[in-house]
Amino acid sequence: MEIEFYNNLNINKENSFEYHMNYLQENIVSFTMESYIKKIVGEKYKSDFMSIKDFKSIITIRLYSTEFKIEESELNEISTFLDKFDYINKNYKTLDFVGYYNNNIKSSVNDINKLFKKIMNGNITSVCDGYCKIYYNVNKFLECEKIEDKNMKIELELFRDQYYNLMKQILKGETDNYIKKESLKLESDNEYDSFRKSIFLDNLERDLTGIEKKYNGIVYLLDIIRIKLCNISPVSKKYEYMKERINDILDISFIKQKIDNNVFDKSELINILSFVVEKIKEYQDEMEDKILDKWVDDIMKNKVSVMDDSNINKILPQIMGEVMDKLEKIEEKVVKYRKTIYENLEEK
Repeated sequence: MEIEFYNNLNINKENSFEYHMNYLQENIVSFTMESYIKKIVGEKYKSDFMSIKDFKSIITIRLYSTEFKIEESELNEISTFLDKFDYINKNYKTLDFVGYYNNNIKSSVNDINKLFKKIMNGNITSVCDGYCKIYYNVNKFLECEKIEDKNMKIELELFRDQYYNLMKQILKGETDNYIKKESLKLESDNEYDSFRKSIFLDNLERDLTGIEKKYNGIVYLLDIIRIKLCNISPVSKKYEYMKERINDILDISFIKQKIDNNVFDKSELINILSFVVEKIKEYQDEMEDKILDKWVDDIMKNKVSVMDDSNINKILPQIMGEVMDKLEKIEEKVVKYRKTIYENLEEK
């Protein structure tokens, strides 16, 4: 009966990693797995075999090996070990499974435990880094964004807490100190800005899908692009005309008015994107001209020119994402360059 109940558990690679980890924490799942191991190994399974937690972990490693740093030979060893349990699960009605365990599995338990410890020691840092990054971004999102949908807020809180609990399983009492230390690093790396941009672009794709397309997100991004282009333009009054040109082409109020009146068409969007791309080319470091030429060619030929109502939801977010990336890199260089100049002037 215990093996039959174990076979009925919903443990398979069709489930997402997040669902799997959450599922393993359920009391009924833990009870079923413990009963299963006791039936095959015996009451002293903790000393003779391994803990239920470790057994869950090696199952997880086999199913979701891409989530771990693991050599192919190590994965094969774990798979071979668990394949023998699979054999018991398929044949338990006619098999002397206790005898099978003693003759075919027991002798390899010690090696598997050593291998498991080796894998986990090598993964603790990388796994916790990944968990902390997710926890940090979701927590920051909850703090910074106005989430009107209460159900969505609850789901995000549960999602965040799930990754906190995963870290706590590994780090135990050091969890909060670890999160605090890692959060400072993520803050300095502008991790949340990248995360937020990713979410924004995903929402943009959703807004542009279907017959009635919403362009509010595009208008918002164009305004950010306008500001960034002005920021990286020369500051001298002599070049004020460049900023005026940018503000003229990226006249957000006018663009929004045309969208609201349904008179903003693809040709105008292409003209705006072409202007932005040309400005990026103008401000880009000369050392990267060849790389930029290739990027411009790809953007204009393979994205802008083929964009229509059927694919705009896929192509336009890609274009906007790439444009933002390029602008942010240029802006970073310009800021550093100006800072160096001002510091040299102060020294004099």
